[in-house]
Amino acid sequence: FCIAGNHEKLLKNSLENTDDAQNYRVKYGSGFDLCKKELDRNQMNWLLSLPESLSLSFDNISFFLSHGSLDSVDEYIYPNSKSSILDQNYSSCDFTIFGNTHYPFIRCNRDKFLLNPGSVGQPRDVSALSSFVVINTENLSVQFSRVRFDIQNISNKIQELDPDNEYLRTVLTR
Repeated sequence: FCIAGNHEKLLKNSLENTDDAQNYRVKYGSGFDLCKKELDRNQMNWLLSLPESLSLSFDNISFFLSHGSLDSVDEYIYPNSKSSILDQNYSSCDFTIFGNTHYPFIRCNRDKFLLNPGSVGQPRDVSALSSFVVINTENLSVQFSRVRFDIQNISNKIQELDPDNEYLRTVLTR
């Protein structure tokens, strides 16, 4: 199961508007150009047709997935966001899961959970440690996990493709 995030939205915009594509290239490097070059029509159509949110149920536990917030793939919900903002982002499901900030956290309100698993590819709280979550639907335990990954290979590829874009390298090491 997959959902779209803010960069899928930006990819779509870059395909439709060359000015947007140039602005994204300056900020984010050549990633969207690589998508256009490497993905075939079926892969691109699949990627651009992903839903912005998804409701699922496993073992009588319901999950709502959205990239940013209940309202927008672009919205940032941080662990230290105001309580009122956090409270507004609980869905009707048992677990509401989102990830735009790449900062892992969990919050409980009565019998509902608000959860951000962090990021496998670009963690923002600890560099070089991918973050993910395993939820046990039998006992509702939530286990955050970290796995070290080699950011040097990614940094080398960025240097090769986008040598003038320091932001792309520093985001990996902050």
